[in-house]
Amino acid sequence: MKPRTASARDRALFIVAAVALTLGGGIFLAVAHPTVQQLPGWFWGFINKGMLDIGVIVLFALLLPFLVHFVASGRTNHPWRVVVGVLALMGVGLLLQHGLALAEKRGLAGMRDRMIRTGHAEFARTASMGFDSRQVLTRYEELMRMPTQQFARSKPPGQLLCYMALASAAERVMPGGGEKDAPPDEVIRERYRKLVDFSVIVLPFLSYGVLIPLVLLARLFLPPDRVLWPLLLYMLAPPTALVTLHFDQAVYPTLVTTTLALVAYGCRSTRRVWLWGLAAGATAWVALFVTFSVLPMLPLAAVLAALAIGDVGGRKRAWRWVQGFASFAGAFVLLSLLAYAFADYNIVHRWKAAMANHEAWMIGGHGSHPVWRAWPHGFEPRVKAALLNLIEFGYWLGPPFALLFLWAAASGLRVLLRRPSRTTDVLATATAALLVVTAIFGDSIGETARLWIFMIPVAAILAADKLNRLAGDRPVLALQVVAICQFAWMFLLKARQDFY
Repeated sequence: MKPRTASARDRALFIVAAVALTLGGGIFLAVAHPTVQQLPGWFWGFINKGMLDIGVIVLFALLLPFLVHFVASGRTNHPWRVVVGVLALMGVGLLLQHGLALAEKRGLAGMRDRMIRTGHAEFARTASMGFDSRQVLTRYEELMRMPTQQFARSKPPGQLLCYMALASAAERVMPGGGEKDAPPDEVIRERYRKLVDFSVIVLPFLSYGVLIPLVLLARLFLPPDRVLWPLLLYMLAPPTALVTLHFDQAVYPTLVTTTLALVAYGCRSTRRVWLWGLAAGATAWVALFVTFSVLPMLPLAAVLAALAIGDVGGRKRAWRWVQGFASFAGAFVLLSLLAYAFADYNIVHRWKAAMANHEAWMIGGHGSHPVWRAWPHGFEPRVKAALLNLIEFGYWLGPPFALLFLWAAASGLRVLLRRPSRTTDVLATATAALLVVTAIFGDSIGETARLWIFMIPVAAILAADKLNRLAGDRPVLALQVVAICQFAWMFLLKARQDFY
């Protein structure tokens, strides 16, 4: 179905709403206590970092319009231009992450803190102790009983093993003798210092690996000259640049988006569907070996599979389903059995133990008001927690991005109720429904700015599709407004309500 092009009035309405929401929220962030801070259970504290280094901000602000013009000019439909665009967005994203950290006027300490003082620094500390990786895998439950482990108890062993791999690489490539300019006193071992410094270089780079499967996935839903739009929106979503040195930002989105792309392309393929399915199942298993928090990718993968197979008729559709599902499940089950046979890793047992530990405690506040409490049971407490989760996710997405995504979901639902619709309408409705279900039953109160980063790539595709329809014959103007507002919101969050 050909998309309905929005009218000039719709475009003007969106631009006014995006600018007004950004300015209004910015005023509260800049000169007043943010209203969201009053919501019960709000996770992120109000932090006044003072004036950031305005030179760094201005430098990126001057670069942004040129980048947006290249992305929106309509000349990115040639393969080599897409490759150049992806590489350019990766490079600018790296500059943005490090630039915002340097803008705090603390040098690289602004990024090092994420692996020194915050809760997930536990993984880096443990990884730098020199444990044998095979022993960690085969005796993970025993390790989790150690008093030094808290966050690792709610994770599968892949998380810690990835940190250990980083530590081993850092030991080989990072120079020694860094005591004179070492980070604060929390870093007491040279191996730990090397891991932190190595991660400051590597993890921001890895975090933009998601742009590769994202551009491939975008090709299935957007016109050829619009496939870079979701990448720009992803890069300008505040969590992707502010939640640094966390696997939630650096690793999970790439694993999830790669799985979704493999599923979608496999179901559209006329040959070797089983091979795509095996690759998708293996990637999904690796993702769940690293973290259980990406479980919502499985129903989303099923939706993408249905959309990809939708134009195949009759018996071919049924046979495609059988091939895809059997190969996906086969790879997943086979890897689970091999892990159990050779490493005594029981994925079901570890998931139950992780969920039990996760439900036993929950950070319900932060900053000057830390609150530790159990997950609330009952219908009303769950609804309140779900509303908080959704509000926080939209708040951290940024006003224009969140508005586009909501508009896409609402439009998709309206169209679905009236007549057969485009695949993006179905995907928008399914994604919004999945977020609501995850918010209610995900047993997490707040902190979705970090926990739901892996959902941002799909949200970026849907937002880009809606923006494309709204932009009409003014694509550069529409994308420029969105990019400027998103960057302004990211800057304000960095200055006033930063991640940790």
